[in-house]
Amino acid sequence: MANKFIKGDKVKVISGKDKGKVSTIISVDPANSQITLEDVNVVTKHTKKTDKSSGGLVKLPAPIHWSNVSHLDADEKVTKVSFTLKDDGSKVRLYKSSNKEVPTQ
Repeated sequence: MANKFIKGDKVKVISGKDKGKVSTIISVDPANSQITLEDVNVVTKHTKKTDKSSGGLVKLPAPIHWSNVSHLDADEKVTKVSFTLKDDGSKVRLYKSSNKEVPTQ
């Protein structure tokens, strides 16, 4: 299955405790179908003191399943993404709502 989500894409959370938040993708894990977003699903981890860190409580974004997010197009509308081939044979992603190409960073 092709990966519709790429690092840097703008998405909106459509379910879960952070429903309605708009964020940018930090990382993608296609093997587990999970993505990590900025300031979404933030968890508190307890870390031990080491030589490099002082330890204590650290807030980190945790990954969420990519079925819980949807792409946002240039007009800030929730949309799906499809794939098509250009004349030169390269594969591109398109917004289904507007048929415009998804910008890649």
